[in-house]
Amino acid sequence: MHKKVNRIQPKSEKRSQKKHKPWIVHVFNQQCCVAYITGLYSCQWKIEQEGKSRRELCCCSSREQLFYPFLVISFCMSVVLLFVWIETSNEYFDFDWVIFLGTRYWFFWSLLLLSLFGILTAYSSLLLVLGFLLIWKGNELYLHCYHKILTLLVILICTCFLLILCIYWKEKWLTVGLSLKFKPFYNMKPLSEADKEKARNQMIPKLSDLLEFAQKEKKFVIFDLNIPPPKHPLRKTFVRRVVSVILDSQIEQHLIYWLTAFDRMYVKKKAPGFQQVGRLYSIERLTKENISKINVDYKKLFYNGLRDYKAANININLYIVNEPWLYSLAWCSRIHSVTTDNIQLLRQINHPYFFMILTV
Repeated sequence: MHKKVNRIQPKSEKRSQKKHKPWIVHVFNQQCCVAYITGLYSCQWKIEQEGKSRRELCCCSSREQLFYPFLVISFCMSVVLLFVWIETSNEYFDFDWVIFLGTRYWFFWSLLLLSLFGILTAYSSLLLVLGFLLIWKGNELYLHCYHKILTLLVILICTCFLLILCIYWKEKWLTVGLSLKFKPFYNMKPLSEADKEKARNQMIPKLSDLLEFAQKEKKFVIFDLNIPPPKHPLRKTFVRRVVSVILDSQIEQHLIYWLTAFDRMYVKKKAPGFQQVGRLYSIERLTKENISKINVDYKKLFYNGLRDYKAANININLYIVNEPWLYSLAWCSRIHSVTTDNIQLLRQINHPYFFMILTV
């Protein structure tokens, strides 16, 4: 008969394994973690001995000590830029539209910048956290030169965009300040059933609905009409389609300010009562086309001057006038009408505002 083999290990051997195994696993996992963090931070993937890798705090070179604040600066600037861009999300469409006017190519540039700013914030945050962990573990800092270049590039990009926002989008900083001061949704009461029912019944009005309202209130109608995309079925006949809708609404023709220059001869023939409105063309061209009204950006008009147009008895409509001082300037310049997004404020002005600044 075969003898049974005794596979029971001695108690002393089992105790030694239980005693040493947790220490081995702990040291091994710690070394792997430190090596992984060091590799991400400095691109050096060698596992150093514990005695060599453990050092006192703030033992890194003076160059690394001087550069670490740049990591903090890049993190702070990227967070501020990302926060500002998120808070101005209400203006994304206007931003995309401005880019489209310059490039004639439509794309969601605002979302692309949002993704870019998010990547910059994540990258600078990762480097900052990795550096802090290495210092906490007592390891020497050695940021790879590529990371240093990218960190400086992050600071440069954030600085450029923040300067652009400060110069050309200065009023949007008010949105950021309000977002820090007020909680937008936390303090709002839930909608009542009546408000919910009202919201369900609301819809985007059609052009015919707008014309019906304008006819009822005897208001002038002015709107931009953009050319449809290349494959749109109404690309070549969109003007005639819009004119047909306007005529079917039975609105008085003199209430329509017609801006679009495309197929203008057809519009004049089909709807002679429309008030034809031009752009900032020369007076000779306006006279030749029998146009007595122009719709102009206020910046271009005040830059080029309006004396010649007023002398030629050409009515002027300015867009977009939202500030009281600009409205007062248009008033004093005898501008006939303005287009505004701030009707709640401008309707309260019954006389021009004059401001005098004391200078010594």
